[in-house]
Amino acid sequence: MKKGSAGFTLIELVVVIIILGILAVTAAPKFINLNDDAESSAIAGMASSLSGGITLARAQHSIEGETGEITLADGKTVSFEDSNFGVTQFPQARGAIECMSLWNNLTDGERSGLTPATKLVASHNNVCIYTISEKQFSYDSMDGEVIIL
Repeated sequence: MKKGSAGFTLIELVVVIIILGILAVTAAPKFINLNDDAESSAIAGMASSLSGGITLARAQHSIEGETGEITLADGKTVSFEDSNFGVTQFPQARGAIECMSLWNNLTDGERSGLTPATKLVASHNNVCIYTISEKQFSYDSMDGEVIIL
């Protein structure tokens, strides 16, 4: 009778470790890119949220007779008045503080638990530019367009 094998040889073990190492090296970049994909999806969701809020505000603005500002259900106001053009079709923001206020009024607003690296920051250069985790999207109050940069 033949005696059966009792385990793996050292060479078999080394070959398996080498194969697993090669698989890990080829798979690692895919998992690293998943983080970038997640951040891109998050910024796309935030931009869509703002765009949806703008659409709803425009609808309320039309229903209320296109006045200078509207009052939302939670009591917050959104201005449709531009100092140069009078009442416009899109919510207006004339500075970084107003850009942030527009974001907070039209979306969920402030989120708890955000670190400085993941906190939404607004700037203004004729359009509102929102930045989070080095990703950006913009809102142009002249045409109501929200674009992922």
